[in-house]
Amino acid sequence: MRWFMTFALLALVALPAGAQENEGEKLFRSMEQKLRTAKTLQLRFESSVTIPPNTGSVKGTLILGEGDKLRLELGGKPFGVAFKSILVSDGTTMSSKDSTEPKKDKTIKAPKALGANVREALPRLGVFICFNGIDRGNWSQGVLKVSEFKLTGKEKVGERITQV
Repeated sequence: MRWFMTFALLALVALPAGAQENEGEKLFRSMEQKLRTAKTLQLRFESSVTIPPNTGSVKGTLILGEGDKLRLELGGKPFGVAFKSILVSDGTTMSSKDSTEPKKDKTIKAPKALGANVREALPRLGVFICFNGIDRGNWSQGVLKVSEFKLTGKEKVGERITQV
């Protein structure tokens, strides 16, 4: 019985060590926290899009303010058709304009917790996918779980060294 109790105690002490985050997860969680708590966020992005046999690219800017205020401008030629879109929210309404289909331009009530949802989805989905259907639901942590973090090396993006 004494051996069993000793083994059980050792297992309990070792459990937290096994459950610790690896370095990749620590970096990701730190980035998430900074995004969640920043008063404002401004970023430029460029994304390549490949859905065989089509390829293309999308570029844009995102300004995310406090609450549900944001402005997203993006454009490119992801699937052979050039486009430019603008999405703006003042916190209560959200307006979108699409250069390729002006009939789709609309103004709607801003989705509840739009800013929080964008901040939550951004590190998991990236800008392009994050805004695809942002008005349809809640991109909370419980919906977009991430796991199996691995650091794969450093790479230069522009003038900055980044950790992949």
